[in-house]
Amino acid sequence: MVVGTDYIEFAGVWRLAEINWAHLSLSHSDRATSMIWRIDGTRHGGPRGDWHAFGWNEFTKAKTPRNVRKG
Repeated sequence: MVVGTDYIEFAGVWRLAEINWAHLSLSHSDRATSMIWRIDGTRHGGPRGDWHAFGWNEFTKAKTPRNVRKG
């Protein structure tokens, strides 16, 4: 498991990530998004090719814990 800025990565292939202030995404490293949760409470299922957490903002999303909390 890797905990990075605004994301948690599992087994090197799954990420649960805050994409922006209004969207949380569960994505696979093949750039398929499995689920998107929006701030308004709606859920948007996949697979889909947008809102994925791999390849997005890789230079600004460091692999250091920040904005991720337990419990």
